[in-house]
Amino acid sequence: MGKYQFFDSGGNSLLGAQFLTMAPPIARKEGKDLLRKANALLRYHFKIDPEYLSDEQFAERWQELKWALEFETLRHSEEGARM
Repeated sequence: MGKYQFFDSGGNSLLGAQFLTMAPPIARKEGKDLLRKANALLRYHFKIDPEYLSDEQFAERWQELKWALEFETLRHSEEGARM
């Protein structure tokens, strides 16, 4: 079983709407909530929990993700130019 349990044995949600709104939203403004944004991107793209990474591992994964996103952006822009 994972770190968190969100459903009981009958499949009923243990999360109420109030629980889901306890954390403040991530700021959309550039330069704000940088660590939360980086964590969210690492979770989404690499399916890892950055909370368990050392600082060095975090920095390595972050650089890898930045490269991958830049590569994909370039690849897609080149494909679009060929169409």
